[in-house]
Amino acid sequence: MSRLAPLEPESMPPRQRDAYEELIANQRGGVRGPFGVWVRSPGLVIALRNLMKFYYEESVITEDIRELAIIITTRHFGATYAFSAHEAQALASGLTPALVATVMAQDSPAEGTELELCVYRYCTELLETKKASDAAYREALSLLGEKGMVDLTALVGFYSAISLTLNAFEIPPVT
Repeated sequence: MSRLAPLEPESMPPRQRDAYEELIANQRGGVRGPFGVWVRSPGLVIALRNLMKFYYEESVITEDIRELAIIITTRHFGATYAFSAHEAQALASGLTPALVATVMAQDSPAEGTELELCVYRYCTELLETKKASDAAYREALSLLGEKGMVDLTALVGFYSAISLTLNAFEIPPVT
C-alpha cells in the first residue's frame, strides 16, 4: 500500500490537472509508479517525463543496454515496482533470461556480450562505490563513446531517483 492517497483529478488545481492529463495522454502506463508521486509537483513531473522521453527517443544508448542499466539500478535499490515493471521490457529488448535472472539475484553475470558485461560492471561499481574506477571508465568509454557514457551515467542517476521515490512513498510492485 502506498503512503499516498489516490488523486482525484476533479479536485486538482489547474496546473496539476494539466500535468495529469498530459501524462494520461502521453506517458506509457499513465499516472502510476513514480509519476503518481511526481504529479503532485506539476513542474517536476513534466521535467522528468521529458527526461524519460529523451531516453526512449533520443539517447544513443540502445534499448537493451538501457533496460540492463535500469534493472541493475532498480534492483540495487530494491525498488520492486520498477524492477517488476522493467523485467519484461528487459527480456523483450533482447537480454537473455539468464542475464536478467542474474541481475535479479544480484549476482555477477558469467555470460553476456562484451558490452553487457561492461555495462554491468560499470553500473554496479558506480552504484556500490559512488564512482567509477579508471579501468571501468576506460572500458565503458571504449565501448560506448563519450556521449554514451554521459547518457548511461545520467540514466543510472535518473533511475536512482526513481527508485528512491518509489521506496520513500512505498509504491507497491505491478501485479
